[in-house]
Amino acid sequence: MPRIDIETAFLASLGLGLGCLFVLGLFLAKISQERMIVSGMRMILVGLLTIGIVSLVSVPGAI
Repeated sequence: MPRIDIETAFLASLGLGLGCLFVLGLFLAKISQERMIVSGMRMILVGLLTIGIVSLVSVPGAI
């Protein structure tokens, strides 16, 4: 079975996670009658902000 390197796995998981957040944003916009693209992009932004906060908190001595 072929293996993938850690960088490829990280980028794939990041892309899949943000893609899932975008689809969730589309769904929420559909049921709340909002603009779908804006809601999807908002969910991606929230996901990226969460990644940034968690990265800062998890690094010893960063804060």
